Amino acid sequence: MEELVEGFAKGIDLTNFKHPLLSDEMEDENELLQAIKNIDEEGTVEEEAENLKWRANEQFRMNKYRWDKALDLYEQAIKRGSSDTKAVSTYYSNRAAVNLSLGNNRKVIQDCSEAIKLDKNNMKAYWRACKAASGLDKLKEALEWIGKALEIDPKNKDFIQEKNKVEKKLKEKRDLKKKKLQELKAALELKKGKGAIAMDAICQRGIVLGRTLYDTQRQYEGEIYLHSETKELHWPILFLYDEHHQSEFVQDVNENDSLGDHLEYMFPPTSKDPNPPAWDTEKKYRTGDLEIYFEANCTEPIDPKQKKNGSMKKRWIKVKQTTPLKTILSHPDCIVPGIPVFYVVVANSPFRKALLERDLNS
Repeated sequence: MEELVEGFAKGIDLTNFKHPLLSDEMEDENELLQAIKNIDEEGTVEEEAENLKWRANEQFRMNKYRWDKALDLYEQAIKRGSSDTKAVSTYYSNRAAVNLSLGNNRKVIQDCSEAIKLDKNNMKAYWRACKAASGLDKLKEALEWIGKALEIDPKNKDFIQEKNKVEKKLKEKRDLKKKKLQELKAALELKKGKGAIAMDAICQRGIVLGRTLYDTQRQYEGEIYLHSETKELHWPILFLYDEHHQSEFVQDVNENDSLGDHLEYMFPPTSKDPNPPAWDTEKKYRTGDLEIYFEANCTEPIDPKQKKNGSMKKRWIKVKQTTPLKTILSHPDCIVPGIPVFYVVVANSPFRKALLERDLNS
């Protein structure tokens, strides 16, 4: 202490000064703890294990920065191999207490299970196990631990209170789950209703829905629906720019819109426009130079009874940019593959020629 006071008086750097009650190496410098270590080495296995437990308890009581050391000392106590099973049960449940404070709930349950195997009356082990199970939101498991404890001590107030608390949480959780399930069912029924209405409108327009062409189509979010006021069908559509392996998904297109209306949003009218798509490095994709195609009879109808009066032959059909979507989808050879899919190419380009020469029946 005199050294400490004198150091402050002289303004000496005391960074490396160590006090036996403050040092991180407390166990190495504290004479009392060193004496306990010496006794450890001289005693029986049971005495050594108990002293390790005592030292671990002290570490745990100090602060969270010493909890890792406490875990290590409990581990040493367990490995000593004491024949006192109740004592070893305590080592496990004490280590569980440290892990509970650290939030290591699965390790808590593991240690409590071992503790109870050694001593079925270890009430602290049941308590810590139920707390850890609650921490993992395993409320049924928490009630199981509480139930086992109450079999031993039916009047234990702490466990009775904990049981009431966990049962209340479990009821709230079940009620919330039930409410969400009801909401999902209601939403599903509403969607089914909207889907049935849309399907009637689709059939009235002579449009045939078919199976999807690509698994990747599932990634797009959109729905076909009939607007309740205007009675117009709305569609999600997919534009493919195969030359550059690019695509554009439009979530909501009115059936009376033309495809050209949407291409005008995506592409400039001339090559001088400063904002072409990043992938169009040659600035070839200009609205006036683009052609749109769909693949006729590209898939099978979802409902085999739905047949059209077209040729049923697979081929490319060119679409005018000014043609309304409703007219395109009503074409005798158009079977909508899940959602309408259109190929966009540059007129008179080598890629257009290659696309139209592609064998659609292979």
